[in-house]
Amino acid sequence: MAEQGGFTLMELLMVLGILGILAGIVAVGMGGIVEMATRRAMRSEWEIVNKAVDAYNIQVTNAEEVPTIAPCTTPSVITGSQSLGFREYLRHDTTYYYMWEAEGENLVVQDTGSIVEGSLRYSDTGFYEYKSGQWLRQ
Repeated sequence: MAEQGGFTLMELLMVLGILGILAGIVAVGMGGIVEMATRRAMRSEWEIVNKAVDAYNIQVTNAEEVPTIAPCTTPSVITGSQSLGFREYLRHDTTYYYMWEAEGENLVVQDTGSIVEGSLRYSDTGFYEYKSGQWLRQ
């Protein structure tokens, strides 16, 4: 009788075990990459919105008018349906949630519309994470 080639059950289980370990290592490594990408996206979008606010305030001031950006104290996405003077300087609706004081001062971006454990926030002073009931600088 001819001998048939193939793998034993033990060899297959060992290969699957090694692949499982490698997949676990990759998955753990990806967690940091996703968080870093979120932070970069938040900061980039904040810079665009901040420049839009500045451009609007400069244009209105040059026209000898008083800037009229009302404060926004509730985190909200900036959309085309809002009647914000600086909205015309943005090409798209924002992905993240924004708050600001009068005239767009102290612009803050947040990753969620509500404050929950682990929420991220960015302003001109850096990143903050909400932990144990308070915003902690990262």
